[in-house]
Amino acid sequence: MAHDVFISYSSKDKPIADAVLANLEQNNIRCWIAPRDITPGSDWPTAITDAIVHSRIMVLIFSSNSNSSHDVGRELILAANNNLVIIPFKIDNVVPEPGKLYYLARTHWLDAINPPTQRQIDALVSYTHSFLKDRLVAEPQVAERPVRSQPAKTSLSKKKGLLWVAGALVLVAAISLYLLLQEKPGEKTQVQVETQITQTAVVVASVTQPATITVRIADSTQTPELGTEENPIIWAVVPTGETELVVAGFEQVTKILFDETGLVIKPLAVTEYADVIEALASDPPKAHMASLATLAYILAADKGVAQAELVAEHEGNAVYNSQIFTRKDSGLNTIADLKGKSFCRPGLLSNSGWIIPSITLKAAGINLYFDLTTVDVGSHAAAVTGVYNGDCDAGASFVDARSMVEGDLPDVMDVIQVIDVSVDIPNDGVQYHPTLPKEMREKINAALIAMGSTEAGAAALLEANQWDSFAVYDDTFYDPFRQILDAAGVDIQDLQ
Repeated sequence: MAHDVFISYSSKDKPIADAVLANLEQNNIRCWIAPRDITPGSDWPTAITDAIVHSRIMVLIFSSNSNSSHDVGRELILAANNNLVIIPFKIDNVVPEPGKLYYLARTHWLDAINPPTQRQIDALVSYTHSFLKDRLVAEPQVAERPVRSQPAKTSLSKKKGLLWVAGALVLVAAISLYLLLQEKPGEKTQVQVETQITQTAVVVASVTQPATITVRIADSTQTPELGTEENPIIWAVVPTGETELVVAGFEQVTKILFDETGLVIKPLAVTEYADVIEALASDPPKAHMASLATLAYILAADKGVAQAELVAEHEGNAVYNSQIFTRKDSGLNTIADLKGKSFCRPGLLSNSGWIIPSITLKAAGINLYFDLTTVDVGSHAAAVTGVYNGDCDAGASFVDARSMVEGDLPDVMDVIQVIDVSVDIPNDGVQYHPTLPKEMREKINAALIAMGSTEAGAAALLEANQWDSFAVYDDTFYDPFRQILDAAGVDIQDLQ
């Protein structure tokens, strides 16, 4: 199987290699690393050679350890012979020994420290992305078989369009001839044909007669009106629970919205908030509205692709809290106890499931890359279940996500203990792409606010995203949270 990146490192630098691996793969860069990707019982030299041959880039964790490693030297030779881009990530201030210097002399070095900072790892990810993009553009396209040159063929749709225009012109000509025959001396006739077909010039035919006849040909290529079945408003969401149930809830919400507003809205369920932001940032946008958690919204707002208008309320509160939890029988009772342990998180951009807990962990002296093994499980309920089942030593979620799995795990409240509760975090809500017309937003807002006061509407909101009701809040509502991030020294750009 082909991979984007082969990671070369000394086993003594494995914690750093694992941190680099995690960041690359979180950014959808396919990686190969030993021993993870070597099938048990396989021949190591053969597996490593095959992996290098089928990769496009080598990321070298360069240190005094890898500088003296013969295995790393052989991997460098294979990478050079197979024309891989070699990116040295230098974590030690050491000069390459002569054999390695030969292959590294003309490469661009990325300097880091031991251990590297998140910003330095982000620079590596960005640099790797740029090389992958450039190589993709540069790779020649090879035809599967020779293709004979053939005269260009006009597509069926173009032929129909030309016949339609021609027919209209024939009609105009017939009308013009009739008017000419009816013409009286001294009178002027003008017949004007206006076509509104994309890339078709306006045709004007003039004869005599006082009247002006305008023939309009409709444009069949125009984009259908937004909010219709042919061009629905897309609402991008990240399910907080079981996807099928959440999507079913959102479909009930959008059905009620259609009944109240006449607007067709379709939910788009994705696995990460980064996917929602990407959909909003597309040109044209692939999503017109979203329900982003706090940090994800701030990132989207900074990019200019989202504007906050509604915030969800739970039991009358527009804020919530994060919790860190362990099993009661684990002996892990404080944040400091989590050093060297595994940690279940809903996702990298989850406010309550990672961002706020990560600040708490750092404050307790835990290095997120070397003192903790993070496991992305996809949802808050899955984080609780993971700790309950012993898949992770600890985890984080919003308060109190344990109730979401109480039906399947009746004793979850007794088995799972909360060891930390965070500061207030703004609830998720509804945000819009700047291009969505104001009148549409106002209709949707009014319908969503009213929905919480009806039995059917409240049930749909609860099933969709554990919402009780909505209230109007604009971007300034998020300013206190921005200040918390600033005070903690967190740059949100580092979290993308």
